[in-house]
Amino acid sequence: MSGLRISTPVPEGALLDHAACALSALNTQTGGSWFDAARPGSEPALWADRAATQRVAQAHMSASPALFDEVEGRAALILNSGQNGGFRVRNLLDGDVWSVALIWHPAPAPEETRSLLAARGERKANYLYLHQDADLGIELRDNDGTASLRLPAATTGWQAVVIARAARKLRLWRPADDARAEASVAADLPAMSDLLIGARSHRAGMAKTLGAGAIGGVLAWPGHDLLANARDSAARALRDAFENYCLWDL
Repeated sequence: MSGLRISTPVPEGALLDHAACALSALNTQTGGSWFDAARPGSEPALWADRAATQRVAQAHMSASPALFDEVEGRAALILNSGQNGGFRVRNLLDGDVWSVALIWHPAPAPEETRSLLAARGERKANYLYLHQDADLGIELRDNDGTASLRLPAATTGWQAVVIARAARKLRLWRPADDARAEASVAADLPAMSDLLIGARSHRAGMAKTLGAGAIGGVLAWPGHDLLANARDSAARALRDAFENYCLWDL
């Protein structure tokens, strides 16, 4: 039995993937990246960027292929407690202004999600990381302990947040309920950082920080602060596009 086909053009907004297409187009225009679990790439140790920039995320532990599967109807990178199955994008966050968005699903009880992502330079420099507590609250903080941004637990299921850095100012935003937090880092942060997905260390160690859960995607916008009050039209368009994507896709 063949499907019903209608030759009449329909409005772009009627397309099921309109929000994703609009966000992807803006990524291309602004030099952003989108590591989408629905498009993991052909090589197990590499996660391809679906945006035009074509950056590449590399598996922390190439000897143990990353596991992509489906969680509640969405493709996801599967995280397991105590195992570094995350990815690293080298030198992605270049400069002291950038934004990163994360889409994830918390670990099933009684496991904990713990480390979700990090912005980390080389050696022992201070770094930023996002983690989720056992009560499903989330915290963005620097490793030196000079800044902590917390949001209370949201509803269960797929979630999304945006992190923005502008020099020492940090902001955290959850589109689902417009929850926000901000703080300033007192310690130094590196001007160039890797983006770590599903971990907070380059190494195989720090197993106690590696929890379970699933990551549906990570988007990054070097040079754009999506959460600033300044009238940056590109940043505002990206923020609106991501919010719209979350509304229709999560």
